[in-house]
Amino acid sequence: MVKPLKNSDIGSEESTVLGVILLLQLVFVSAVLLLLASCVYGQRNYHKYEIADLAAVDPSNWHGKFLTHIEISGWITYMAKEGDGDIHLRLCDSADAPKLMDHKHCMVAEIAPTLQPKGYFKPKKGMHITVRGIGRYDAENPGHHWWECHPVEQIELVSP
Repeated sequence: MVKPLKNSDIGSEESTVLGVILLLQLVFVSAVLLLLASCVYGQRNYHKYEIADLAAVDPSNWHGKFLTHIEISGWITYMAKEGDGDIHLRLCDSADAPKLMDHKHCMVAEIAPTLQPKGYFKPKKGMHITVRGIGRYDAENPGHHWWECHPVEQIELVSP
């Protein structure tokens, strides 16, 4: 029968060495896990959609029709800083879009002040941009019934 070791069976120098070895193993395993996590979760795959195609999806039955991480390009036809601090951009599939929200050809992109998107620049009305972020349907407020990218995680200028 094997007799378990007691602290008195190991000298203080040996126990210090064992403690350091265990600590180094723990640090190594933690570093490997962090590296793997950054490889898996560090890069999102965004799925490119046209505004009109997204607008054609029935919000009550969208499952399987589009993926959550979206990429949308459009012209900024309206922008405002809302009460919650978000910057709302109306993106339309044409620079000549009507002044009102056209649910079939426009959507909203929201830039949250606490989550500045990668590549951020100050957007201006008339710019042609691409946004990447989380796609969802907004029906929270009366009058809100449109697709949006909220929050915007990346933004880039297509043309001024």
